[in-house]
Amino acid sequence: MGPPKAVIKPAPGDLLLLNPRQIHAVRPSSDEPRITLGHFIGYHGADLPLTLWS
Repeated sequence: MGPPKAVIKPAPGDLLLLNPRQIHAVRPSSDEPRITLGHFIGYHGADLPLTLWS
């Protein structure tokens, strides 16, 4: 797969949104607890609200 194109180090309270269709990896949390949630966000156009479901 090769080396990563980017490495992101989020700070506490940061929100990261990843496209699951793109290959990605998450390093293990070594000394701090981490919360991970999975969900879907639907985009229906610029004039309509986003839809959130899991």
